[in-house]
Amino acid sequence: MYNDDTLLEKLRETLTYYPHLLAKAEMLWTEKQMLVQFIRQLILDTRDNTRKGFPESTLHELMKIHNHYAKDQLFIHRDYE
Repeated sequence: MYNDDTLLEKLRETLTYYPHLLAKAEMLWTEKQMLVQFIRQLILDTRDNTRKGFPESTLHELMKIHNHYAKDQLFIHRDYE
C-alpha cells in the first residue's frame, strides 16, 4: 500500500512539469483535507472548458493520490434503530 513518503514522491514526479502546482501541493501536503480539495479542483473542470487538461498519466496519478486521502474524509450515513 502507499504511505505519505511514497505518495509525496509520486506527487513530485507527477507535477514535475507544473512547478506552480507542485509548489502549492507541497505547501498543502500536511493539510490533507485542503490537499484533496486542491487536487479535486485540478482534476475537475471548474472553468467552463477553458483548461487545457493533463496528460492521461498525470491525471491518473493525481486521481490516485486524491482517492487515497479522500477516502478518509468520506461520511457514511448509517440508519440507527
